[in-house]
Amino acid sequence: MADELVERDEAGRWLVPPKSPGRPKGPTEAERIREHLLPKKVAVLNKLASLAEMGDPKSMQLFLAYIAPPARPEDEKVSIPGFADAPTLREKAEAVILAAAQGHCSAAAAERLLRVLDIYSRAAMADEFESRLRALEGQQATVPAASIPIDDLC
Repeated sequence: MADELVERDEAGRWLVPPKSPGRPKGPTEAERIREHLLPKKVAVLNKLASLAEMGDPKSMQLFLAYIAPPARPEDEKVSIPGFADAPTLREKAEAVILAAAQGHCSAAAAERLLRVLDIYSRAAMADEFESRLRALEGQQATVPAASIPIDDLC
């Protein structure tokens, strides 16, 4: 405790920044394993291929996953009736829910669209709050803080 007081000034700031051990020097364990296996890569792949040719199901699965990984699924393209014409976020959300209920899009696509609307609404609210705050700060800038009686604040 006494050492800590010596290393800080009156405001509590460090005079000398504390020393942390940080990341150890040298390669990580994953880097060491990769370095060890890299020269054996061709031999391992050849063995994996020969086991797959002999009919080993796990080797086949690993070989195909390495050589030809599965393609990423393409996002579903949706058309929501009434979405573009809806003037409010609530009506847009209702259009998405109705489209999912009527089978125009999957529930997963509807959920993603509703999340996008949620993010958009939060961004719009943040912009609105920021503009209101700027307006309030602009009004208060004309009144000096010292001229406001304390009783008016309570």
